Amino acid sequence: MIEISFILIIVFAIMSIIIFHRWRNGVYFLFIWLYIEDVIRKLIPGQPPQVMLIKDSLLLITYFAFFITLVIINNKKPFALWKPPFLTGFLLFGGWCLIESFNPNIPNPLFPIIGLRSYLWYAPLFFLGYYMFNSEEKLLRFCRILVYTAIPLFIFAIYQYMFFDKPNILIRPLELSHQIHSFSGGEAGSVMKISSFFGTGQRYAMITMFLFFLGMAIYLTSKKNKLLLISTISAFLGVFISASRSAFVLSIVGFILFFALITPMGRREKKRFSIYLWRGNRIIKVGLALFVVLIGTLSIYKIGSDIGLFQLSAYSGIKETIPWFFRGVNSLFSNLQWLGYGTGTMSQGLDYIPGGVNWQYTMLMLRGGISLESGISKIVFELGIIGFIFFYFFWGQLFLRIKKELKIINHTNLESIGVSIFIFLICILIRFSFMHQATLGDAPVLVILWFFVGIIFKLKNIRHTISEE
Repeated sequence: MIEISFILIIVFAIMSIIIFHRWRNGVYFLFIWLYIEDVIRKLIPGQPPQVMLIKDSLLLITYFAFFITLVIINNKKPFALWKPPFLTGFLLFGGWCLIESFNPNIPNPLFPIIGLRSYLWYAPLFFLGYYMFNSEEKLLRFCRILVYTAIPLFIFAIYQYMFFDKPNILIRPLELSHQIHSFSGGEAGSVMKISSFFGTGQRYAMITMFLFFLGMAIYLTSKKNKLLLISTISAFLGVFISASRSAFVLSIVGFILFFALITPMGRREKKRFSIYLWRGNRIIKVGLALFVVLIGTLSIYKIGSDIGLFQLSAYSGIKETIPWFFRGVNSLFSNLQWLGYGTGTMSQGLDYIPGGVNWQYTMLMLRGGISLESGISKIVFELGIIGFIFFYFFWGQLFLRIKKELKIINHTNLESIGVSIFIFLICILIRFSFMHQATLGDAPVLVILWFFVGIIFKLKNIRHTISEE
């Protein structure tokens, strides 16, 4: 334990020096850390959650280095800081989160820290995403490398599935997370939670879903690249084997949305129509490849009978989720208040705070034992009806601004990248709002989400030649 901690401190110190030399290195380190954080945590006895503080410290240093760089640029030459077009909604929601941090109902001053961490701490990454790339080539190279990681993630997921019963800490998800998912519908049963390099199956499902969308986008505009196609298929199969029905359904919905948003845009310009027909054909080819591979996977007896049956029970799962969702929402809206119980009072991570477990149990009993799993319930419970309005006003403004950005970059090579990010945001908001509040409480998902929000607003200004950063 001491040796590992000492090594981590030395490595962190070296990384800090490199980040202060060039803030973009901090972004690269952050993405690398997302992939290895849970592996390191598993290797440390007790799997201490304090390991997650390394990521937050790494992000803090990157923020600071970015800020210093902006100050230096301002002193050397005229420089206009980018003003996000969704800033009004973000400031309204962020300001209300800060106000609710002083809610007298909060039993422990650490609660708001947990809440603000998920709501606001990772949000400034949209500035870093906006300033990260100045050339199309560097952006595409970064995205391709991300998509390529779907292959080792899927290979390890298969290995994890085959040897799940072995007493190996690296094979299982984190000790305090769900190991097995029980389900009903069709035939009742249970299925293993496959997490790959990550600590939970849900985390792996969300990240590999994003890699699937991003892989489709890059493959759509690139030359023949078998590795990219294999990576995209691996990402989709990773969603399938992760045992997350919501991610599996959203991936299929996202694929359909991608096809719907990309192909019709060329109808306004006849000279571009052939290009969009070619794009549509490539999407269809990817879809057929996914279908064939999925059928092949289902034909493998053990995977087909276990995970295949589980994913195919998604319809029954949706039928179960709808009444469960409305029970939670009705229990809150029956006693609707303008103010909530305070920021962080239902956020992920309360188990690690003194009094957190007792607080959650007390609130559960007050609701008559009704569990609140949806994000809508979380927002209303913590921030009240005012916070609910501000939260969805922000997301509505964000989506409207993104839609305008997509119109600007129409008929460019980066259009598909923008569409894939947009679809990922839609899927994340749907999953958070109606299924699992933990979706927007998971740091790796938040890092990807906020960073690529910045990128989508930079696409129209990215040069098509190599540029000095």
